Amino acid sequence: ILVVCQSPGASRPQKLASTKITQDLLGWQREGVWQRLLEFFLNELKQAGRLADGRLVVDSSLVPAKKGRLYRTNPCDRGKPGSKHHICTDEQGIPLAAALSAANLAEGTTLPTLVESAEAVLPPPRRKRTLHADKAYDSQSNRLFCRLHHL
Repeated sequence: ILVVCQSPGASRPQKLASTKITQDLLGWQREGVWQRLLEFFLNELKQAGRLADGRLVVDSSLVPAKKGRLYRTNPCDRGKPGSKHHICTDEQGIPLAAALSAANLAEGTTLPTLVESAEAVLPPPRRKRTLHADKAYDSQSNRLFCRLHHL
């Protein structure tokens, strides 16, 4: 973020600067910069022994689409456009994996992907891992997945 704030676009008028920054951020996403940054920091934390391996926490947040009224009901309820950001953290809140989905997609469908991605960066568990997630992630297939992964 500091690099973005100090980019040449920061000295432009507000509308132009925000457009330039948005273009830069989207370009970095397409080039995999954010994923490489996350992997770099997680590797540093892993080597320093700073990643907690006992508990995984999964949750999501809803982001309504910009089109239409600014404040409206949940897009999931009425099939409105939007997206959900899913995240898996360790017990300290360090992000281990993230995913993006459509707002009308059930949250539980992303659980296996998030957990497998998180487990790939964590050291081997010293004790049995536990998974904390809200009721939206509760399904028969996710329970089976958790049993197979000893969660």
